[in-house]
Amino acid sequence: HLTTTRLIIAAEAFEQAPSGHDHGAGGTADSKLEPAPADSKSMEPTSGHTSHDAAWSPAAGSERTLWTGLMTVIIAVGLALVLVALMALSGNPVDWRRGLAWGMGGFLAFSLLPALGLSPELPGMPAARLGDRQLWWSLTVVASTVGLWLVVFARAALLVALGVLIVAAPHIVGAPLPVQEASAVPADLAARFVATSLVMAAVLWTLIGAIGGHLFGRWQPT
Repeated sequence: HLTTTRLIIAAEAFEQAPSGHDHGAGGTADSKLEPAPADSKSMEPTSGHTSHDAAWSPAAGSERTLWTGLMTVIIAVGLALVLVALMALSGNPVDWRRGLAWGMGGFLAFSLLPALGLSPELPGMPAARLGDRQLWWSLTVVASTVGLWLVVFARAALLVALGVLIVAAPHIVGAPLPVQEASAVPADLAARFVATSLVMAAVLWTLIGAIGGHLFGRWQPT
């Protein structure tokens, strides 16, 4: 709420500026966009979207803060369940220190490595089609998870090399390219959002790993 949300709200002011540009898939943004008033409340996708006047979005203020916080907690719990499941599958003893290492692995697989191809995006930033981005991101997470698992746990050098290749494969293929290049969002705002989002993801995964590892170690069957 104190870091990334305020950057999103700032970007929405640029996204909602009067432009006369096409909002259809593949439309090109007008280069003369100017910021809209600061009370803009858009929650629409970042690019290639179609306007939906009847679409619901949380109101600015406490309602938006509540829904953002709730979804963040739900996502964090889901990621923690995935991480603890992988700890159990490894069959190794886990404490908070090893859990911290697991958390850093989760950060690499779910955040940092996918961000090398698809960095976190603000509203109004150029982006590839949503389905293409979702597919590439999902495959990258799976490939990163499998590849890192082989690199860390495989004993044979050939399997370790295979793990490195699997991690690199999505990046060799390449992420989908944006359908448009122009953007009204200032480059420094976009860069701050990318950096802040990755730092917040690292904090989240650190907490998930350390706390999850500590609790798993206490309750792990002996």
